[in-house]
Amino acid sequence: MTRKTSLPVFALLMVLLCTCFVTAPVTQAQTGDDQTWQSRGSAPTEAGSLVADPASSAGAYFVGNTGISHTTDGGATWNLCARGARFLRIAGNPAVLYTSDSTGLRQSTDGCQTWKDMPVKGITPSGAAVRWLAAYPNNPAVLYAGMDGLGGLYRSSNAGLDWEPASKDLPPGAWVTALASDPITPSLIYVGLRYATREHPPAYVYKSTDGGLSWRSSSLGMHLLPNNDGEISGLAWSGSRLFAATLSDGLYVTGDHAESWQPATMPRRTE
Repeated sequence: MTRKTSLPVFALLMVLLCTCFVTAPVTQAQTGDDQTWQSRGSAPTEAGSLVADPASSAGAYFVGNTGISHTTDGGATWNLCARGARFLRIAGNPAVLYTSDSTGLRQSTDGCQTWKDMPVKGITPSGAAVRWLAAYPNNPAVLYAGMDGLGGLYRSSNAGLDWEPASKDLPPGAWVTALASDPITPSLIYVGLRYATREHPPAYVYKSTDGGLSWRSSSLGMHLLPNNDGEISGLAWSGSRLFAATLSDGLYVTGDHAESWQPATMPRRTE
């Protein structure tokens, strides 16, 4: 029996896998070129994401409803190390972990053992409203913070000590839901948007050529339904191509730095 894979679910999964995140609790592991899976313990029961630990091949972080859990033995056991954390971003070498919770932005330099509050000077209304965080590819001191609701985008050039608004030229009434930097030219940055109302321009991806200081629409070829579900849910690179996952309108791909987009060919699965 052959059937089409659900576009919204598969599109989102493709982008998350490209950025080294895996959705849903993980109870099995695959190694090398082996096409079989072996049980390796169980992650916390709630749905979430899995992030590789750069300090250990047997380590991983699980981000779920209760916070961040850490394993050092390939998933056999898990330790809740950041209760209430909303996301996890790892940047730099040695690695620095970033997250936010109800108290604001936080960071860890010892693998989730201890956390300290980060300054949020310049962020409005507070660091607790940070929805996600991303780091500049070749300079982890440059950070970007996306906010809940219409809080916009912020940029720090000193590892989070100070922040400045980075939403210039982005359309009003839009949430920044995703960010990706060009792996070859890091000053080229792309953001995906979600609009709060039906009345908005047909522009869902914006591009910056100056590291996020200014933006212009780069959405030619994208056709999303003009409703509240018309949003970019993820951006990720695969080689020289940038993929954009949408919540309800499938997967798009560009090979010319977002000057034009085409619907990506979706594979079929056989059961």
